[in-house]
Amino acid sequence: VVRHHELGWRANAMCVWDVPEDRVDGLGQALSGQDGVNLCYRRRRAEDWPYNLYCMIHGHDRAEVHTRLRDIRQRCGLQAFPHQLLFSTRRFKQCGARYAVAADA
Repeated sequence: VVRHHELGWRANAMCVWDVPEDRVDGLGQALSGQDGVNLCYRRRRAEDWPYNLYCMIHGHDRAEVHTRLRDIRQRCGLQAFPHQLLFSTRRFKQCGARYAVAADA
C-alpha cells in the first residue's frame, strides 16, 4: 500500500469522465500513463451519473492537481468530454487487498 499522504502528496482527486464507449479503452490507456495518475479504470454508467472513466490524480496541493488535470486533458485530447473533479476530504485506513483468507490450522 502506497501511503501518498506520508510521501507529501496532500491533495487527491478522483476525476470522472463521460467519454464515448468506443474511445474509453484508448483514453484509459493514455490516462494511466500520466504523471500523478496512479489509478485508472472503467465503470458502467448509472442512471443519474453519466461518467464511465475514472482516474485518481495526486498532487502536493489542490493547485497542483488542477494543473495536472489541465495538462492531462490537453495531452490526452480530453478537452471536449464532460468531467468532474472530486477532491478527497478525509482519509480512511489503508490496507492491502485481500484475495484469499487462510483457513485456521
